[in-house]
Amino acid sequence: MGSTSPLLTIFDAACVLRLPARRVKKLAKAGELPAVILPGDEVRFDEAELRAWIQNRKRPAAEGRS
Repeated sequence: MGSTSPLLTIFDAACVLRLPARRVKKLAKAGELPAVILPGDEVRFDEAELRAWIQNRKRPAAEGRS
């Protein structure tokens, strides 16, 4: 990870992604979001990794469409 910022909670990540917290947890548990699984099955997110994940999923708009 390498980040010195505190890890985000599911609710923090949900705000960043603008998704329901329940969906964020499901995506993390399925390995579809970069996450840290802590003891007790708690989930946390490195903000830099989460934002990089968002950037990597961006697609250019289709040309010629309005």
